[in-house]
Amino acid sequence: MRKLLVSLGAVLALVTGLLAGCGGGGGAGAAASSATTLTGSAVKGPVNGGAVRVSTLGGTVLGTTTTSPNGTYSLSINYSGDVVVEVQGGSFIDEATGASTTLNQLKSIVSSSGGSQTVHLTPLTYLAYYYSNNTTSGFNIALTNL
Repeated sequence: MRKLLVSLGAVLALVTGLLAGCGGGGGAGAAASSATTLTGSAVKGPVNGGAVRVSTLGGTVLGTTTTSPNGTYSLSINYSGDVVVEVQGGSFIDEATGASTTLNQLKSIVSSSGGSQTVHLTPLTYLAYYYSNNTTSGFNIALTNL
């Protein structure tokens, strides 16, 4: 029970950071802009070696990287508009079994317009992505409702 409460507290802290880092609105603009640096973490337990991919809503890949052993990542893209940040693969320690487990997928949507953005990828952000209608504003509403 204590592990569950600690895990829920960590997820809540990550979601709060995600909401603070997310911009509003944003259309599907495709023009290049000043660089946006995306940093954050993939957490279902820290995801080590996950393949992080940032792409347009249409699927054009803008950048890729890999998560560190503690689940963090950082990459820069030159794009203005809504982008999908996702991580696949890599491994994390399942708290229930203690076994190393391969991550299926986590996703989020943010608005890229230069500067820095913090994007944490969690099971909650994946659910919000699923209900987002592929827009940052839809994502933010879904995340708030969750």
